[in-house]
Amino acid sequence: MALGRGFALCGRCFGGDWTRDRVIVPGDTEAHKMSKSGQTAGRGGAYGSMKTILLLTCSNIFMTFAWYGQLKLRVFAGKPIWLVILMSWGIAFFEYCFMVPANRAGAMQGMSGYQLKITQEVITLVVFVGFAWLVLGERLQWNYAVSFCLILLAVWFAYGYRPGGGQMH
Repeated sequence: MALGRGFALCGRCFGGDWTRDRVIVPGDTEAHKMSKSGQTAGRGGAYGSMKTILLLTCSNIFMTFAWYGQLKLRVFAGKPIWLVILMSWGIAFFEYCFMVPANRAGAMQGMSGYQLKITQEVITLVVFVGFAWLVLGERLQWNYAVSFCLILLAVWFAYGYRPGGGQMH
């Protein structure tokens, strides 16, 4: 059972014990009722949201390096594609070590799957803009900036309105 203890230890590093945290699954009526009423299943307020955002940011940094690092980083240079894929998978493992707890924390705060995904996409773009500038040497052009603003508008729609309930307060 060393593997189970390892995952529990890893979970505690991210703010929870995976062996004790409640998993919210589709059809979970208690979590659904709490989400609709604006209550949360876990720690409340800004702490839970910030925890989710920080974990998603860490996850996306690893994801960006796994996906795009091979374009410019010397460690990937001259390697056969199968080895680059394995190296990227190794980096992506750490993406999942942050993404899974981030999604769990967000769900425990009452965020819907759609809200989690849209939040993750915005964070992905912010991380990628920095990565493209610092690592790839690419500048943000006006058409990409406009596209980014349209995605931010999607966030406003995702969080600004509840289905059938009008605008949130």
